[in-house]
Amino acid sequence: MFAALLAIALAVFDAVAEAHVAGLGSEDFATRQRASAALLAMGDAALPALRRHERDEDAEVRHRVEALLEAYHGRAGDMLPDGWKVLPWVDSIVPAPNEPEPSPALSAYRHWGDYLALAGGADVPPWPNYRAATRIMLCDLSRAGWSRDQLKALLNRMAAWEKVWCERRNYPVPYVELTGDKDRP
Repeated sequence: MFAALLAIALAVFDAVAEAHVAGLGSEDFATRQRASAALLAMGDAALPALRRHERDEDAEVRHRVEALLEAYHGRAGDMLPDGWKVLPWVDSIVPAPNEPEPSPALSAYRHWGDYLALAGGADVPPWPNYRAATRIMLCDLSRAGWSRDQLKALLNRMAAWEKVWCERRNYPVPYVELTGDKDRP
């Protein structure tokens, strides 16, 4: 029963997204703007429809779909681990035990140095380039098809590793104690 209801809900979301994608090619500028805003607000639910129209015949639709996908994937870099104020260091990406081959997480682990180079290279404490490199990596993994849940799980795993590293060295851990006090490190 639940599966049937879920399938119906997904079909409805997809139909709504398709209607908004059709609006991207409207002659009316305001209609195109409203359609773009609606698709961006739909988030994950709009992705299948957007991906189907990446090579649309209409140049305006293609351009707007590309911009919407870029904005969507760019949001991945704004995610934070649970209870943290900043992104973890890119070199704290540690594959999970028994990570299957090939795996985007393993690939990101093997190439974290490339992300660091894109962020400006190695730096000194508190290592802001390492955190910027994590943002680049998250956007790439989002483009590769990772869901928000997968990205969040990876971030939480990275944060746990960084926390252990910091605590072993008496280095300040950039997380917020879950007491409701968001300003206390």
